[in-house]
Amino acid sequence: MYRKSLTAVTLLFLLLAGCEKSTPPVDPSTALTETNEAAHHHDNHDHDHDHDHDHGYRDAGAHQHGAAEMTLVLEEKLLSISLSLPAMDVLGFERAAQTEQEQQQLGQAVADLRDAGNMLALTPAAHCELGDAEVQSGLLNAGQTVKNHADFLVFYEFTCQAPEQLSSVGASVFTHYPSLSTLQLTWIINARQGLEILSPDEPAFHF
Repeated sequence: MYRKSLTAVTLLFLLLAGCEKSTPPVDPSTALTETNEAAHHHDNHDHDHDHDHDHGYRDAGAHQHGAAEMTLVLEEKLLSISLSLPAMDVLGFERAAQTEQEQQQLGQAVADLRDAGNMLALTPAAHCELGDAEVQSGLLNAGQTVKNHADFLVFYEFTCQAPEQLSSVGASVFTHYPSLSTLQLTWIINARQGLEILSPDEPAFHF
């Protein structure tokens, strides 16, 4: 169950991260239908291989400065959240760190992103405890050349003792990274799903 849920949210996240953003936002029903079809197709494959901590990082093919993306999937007590942030909004640059100060800045950014409390807020009554957090970026791979744009991809895994109490999610990223102006939230909670656009003025969504 754990690996299947992690695979689903990873595929969902990478699919959305590779889609080009537009204004106005894409139609929620269309986006979710396409995403669910892709996830269903993937679930039909053999899952004997190990997915733990191997999300197949890649920088998004198209991204927009000031725009973040989040996916949230709750299945029973397992809550998986993925977050995509442009490196420009996190660091102020999107190339390899060139100075000692930039290296320190990069290290601090990773530490901040791993702290889920800096990035999001969940309903306290759900008692969701963070079990794992992973940060990926081409900027962290010394041997990888970053072309054009770079992103940070963050994967959080929670265990919720009272998942039925999970009624909202807040995007604290707007406070931590003030250059962000929008966050596209895609959520799947048991049999319900939706797509919302959050902003600094409306940073929270109630399911």
